[in-house]
Amino acid sequence: MLRYAYHFKLYEIAEVFKALFGLSNVNLVELHVIYNAIEWYQQGMDFADAVHLAKSQEGESFVTFDKNFIKSSFNVSAIPVKEP
Repeated sequence: MLRYAYHFKLYEIAEVFKALFGLSNVNLVELHVIYNAIEWYQQGMDFADAVHLAKSQEGESFVTFDKNFIKSSFNVSAIPVKEP
């Protein structure tokens, strides 16, 4: 939404996320998940997809019908993202 509706650049959004999550009154339950997601988002992955993938690192693979997700996840995480 921020990129398309307000024309923010990807790096601007990522920097705002980092600043917001770095505030002393903001507590994240799974800090490593969010920071992995932000890093992958900066590499071009959709943020929601990046969060799902970051939370799935304990699995064998991540299965999706989303070809864009598969393409953007190539060489990003320890588990492969593939079609069913």
